[in-house]
Order: sequence, then structure tokens, then C-alpha cells
Amino acid sequence: MTKSNDDNSGSGGIIAQVNIPSNLPIYGSPSLNNFLIDVKISKQSTKNPMSFALIMAHEISHVFLYSIRHPQKNNEFFTDITAITHGFHDVFYNGRKLNDVNKKFNWFTNTTTTSTQTTTYGYLNDNQFAFVSKKILYALKKNREQENIFFKVIKRNEKITAKHGAILLRFKNFFELITQNLNKKISGKDGKIITHLFEPGYMEEIDLLFNSYSSKLEDAQKLYENNFNYTAKRTEKIINISDELLYLSLKANENMKVLKKYVKIMKKYIPHKKRMILYYNYLITRASNL
Repeated sequence: MTKSNDDNSGSGGIIAQVNIPSNLPIYGSPSLNNFLIDVKISKQSTKNPMSFALIMAHEISHVFLYSIRHPQKNNEFFTDITAITHGFHDVFYNGRKLNDVNKKFNWFTNTTTTSTQTTTYGYLNDNQFAFVSKKILYALKKNREQENIFFKVIKRNEKITAKHGAILLRFKNFFELITQNLNKKISGKDGKIITHLFEPGYMEEIDLLFNSYSSKLEDAQKLYENNFNYTAKRTEKIINISDELLYLSLKANENMKVLKKYVKIMKKYIPHKKRMILYYNYLITRASNL
């Protein structure tokens, strides 16, 4: 239920109440989708959109607490705090107090008397709300800072994978041309180096690193995009995936150095015209990924 208090008169009353069915499904179960909930609400509470949103947030939070079978599901103070922590901080901040200003003009004295009636919604007093607000805003600030850092991590790794992919493509194109002309004489030193490319599993290992890196980056992008709420589990995921991306980026940089070395050797044995065609394709691919 939600109550309102008139600060001037000291009167107050219940202006909204939710009826929780005994068969309310557990949170997360499919049967909770489209489950009907009856909320009784007074006309007074619909006058101000922000106050109305506050009231509904409070009542829905009751439903949420009941659906997770929380021991504090009937605690009105706890329910207010639940609504605030679930993204309704600004709604409570702007909708807790509704001021009704009345002006009366006295024709005999030619004066205007102004009176203000303040209605406060919810169960938290000003000091309690200030305390809760401070804690939540601090938590939001820390989490948003972490999200910004995570975004920069993703962007940095997107550039590395794009560069890695372009170099890998050029390497594969050169290798394909080399295999098409195996009869071409290759110097002994270069031949020994290029021979490693034909070892069983070597090419697959190169692809495995790139695919693992790309897959982990995709996981990070999805995690960032699906930012519905801040939880300890999400923070743990961000830390773990950031560490994995750091490790893979270091491996990718090492691999790119090796690939560049092979490309430098193989281009000696590829006709200039074909090299230029591949080089332009390489530039186009790299530019499109920037």
C-alpha cells in the first residue's frame, strides 16, 4: 500500500493498495508473464504524473518482493527502498512531495494571502530518503564509471581484432599464392621458415586464436549492450571478461608480429602485380573495419 501525508494538517491516509494473489508465481517463471495484478488507487494520486509513477513503483515492488518470497515483503520502508534501487530514484526524488499553492485575494485589505499544502508520498521521511539517495547515487556513480571503462576496453579490442583480421587475411592470401606455385625456387633460409606453415595444425592454431578473440569480444559487446541493471554478478563478469580480453589481445599482438614476418618473406616470391592487388584489398578491408 502507499500512503500520503499532508505536512500542514498532519492528516494522512492510504491512497493505493495492491492485492497480492496467494497463487502469485515465483519471479522468473513463465507463468508470471501477463499475470494480472489488481491495484486500487485513489483519484488524488493521479493528479501528478511523477507522484503516480512513484505510487505504482511502490506497489509493483510489493509484487516483486512477494514473487521472490522475500522476508521483508510486507515492510513498507523496505518496499520504498526496493523501488528506488530498481531505477526509480529520480521518480521518488521528483514525486515524493507535491505542493498545492492556493492564493486568496482580500478585497477589503487589497492583499493576497498565499498558502501551500504539501503532500508527501511514501514511507521514508526526508532524512531517510536523503540517506538512501546518497548511498544509491554513490553506487550508481561507481557502476557507471566501471561501464565507461568497460566500453573503452571493448573499443580498444575492436581495433585490435580489426587489425588482426586484416593482417590474417593478407597472410592467408599470400599463403594461397605460394601454395599455387610450389615449384618456384625459394631460398634455403626462407624455405625453412615457410615450411613451418605446412606443419599439421599450424594454420588451425592461427585461426583458433583469432576466432577465440573475436568470440570473447562478441561476449563483451553483448554484456555491455544488455545493461539492464547493476549487480555483483555482472561486475564479476565484466572483470573476468576484461582480463580474458587483455590476455587475448597480448596473444593477438604477438601473433600479428609473426604473421607480418611471414608476409614479408612470402611477398618476395609473389609477382608484383598480384601483390599490389592483394595489398589494395588489404587496405580496403582494414579501412572498412576502422
